[in-house]
Amino acid sequence: MRHNPTKEQRERLLSRNGRMCCVCKEFGVGLQIHHIDGDHSNTVDDNLAVLCVTDHDAHHRPGQYPARHVELGAAEILRYKREWEEFIRETKLPTPRLMATISMYGNLEIIHSVKTTYQWTDGRVAFERVYHLHSGTMDEWTTNIVDESVRIGRNIPLVCLSEPFDVSHCPCCHRSVSNVIDRGYGLRLAAPNWDKASTGSIYINPEVPSLALNFALEERSIFSGHLHLCQGTHLHFRCDDYEERRPLKRHPSVRNQATDFIKNLVGDWNPAVLYIGTGDHDRPHLIDDLWLPRCWETRSAGSTPVSENVDQRNPRSRR
Repeated sequence: MRHNPTKEQRERLLSRNGRMCCVCKEFGVGLQIHHIDGDHSNTVDDNLAVLCVTDHDAHHRPGQYPARHVELGAAEILRYKREWEEFIRETKLPTPRLMATISMYGNLEIIHSVKTTYQWTDGRVAFERVYHLHSGTMDEWTTNIVDESVRIGRNIPLVCLSEPFDVSHCPCCHRSVSNVIDRGYGLRLAAPNWDKASTGSIYINPEVPSLALNFALEERSIFSGHLHLCQGTHLHFRCDDYEERRPLKRHPSVRNQATDFIKNLVGDWNPAVLYIGTGDHDRPHLIDDLWLPRCWETRSAGSTPVSENVDQRNPRSRR
């Protein structure tokens, strides 16, 4: 026997889903309550998904919507439901583990589109919106982005990436690929007490050209990395989320290039307290500034020498 959701149950499910389809995340469209397992007598909250008319139809007519990564079978709908309701629960918290990343596309002369990506601080994407010149003006995009962020969760921070990107596409569905904030830096941006409870530490190896750094929040490590001089030709940086090999320039000195690299990282993370140590790895002594030993100027055989003029007292820093 078919049992339809009660009025109170429907309202509860709509609220748990932010009055949006749990699959496409559209708002302001016709929404239906779907029995996930196909049993219309099993009308319990865990078996009911909020779907828009289009996605409900896509489930019942498989193969008719080819521009998708997956078909909307029962397992996929259940996954969408759980992930989306988890996201909506998080939006209601005072300090949600979420952020909205705003990416611009085009060049400095004209921005032809903007994408807002709602993501978890660990890098998982919840959903995204795309705005382009054919759908309105930049002023209208801005209004829509702010209105949606307020409607979904006032405590979700908005992060605008500073430079425009080129558009890259997924080879499967041909949709544009999203830009997300790395796991560690996402936690840094979402933390309301970063300016008071964060710490940074740098350990400088006094014997070989290498150093390690770590950033923590309330004694919980959220980012760690290691920089070393690679074969006398590159600065090689490796961290939790990415790896970078930066060719050395003729000027300034290797030590200044390495110092600039680390100072820029510290400036980006901007911890409340920064500790710099060297000497014995187990019992390092603290120093006042990022002074690197002369072993950083050692070059491999056949490499081009680099200027030895080193001014470490006022290294360039980006804040």
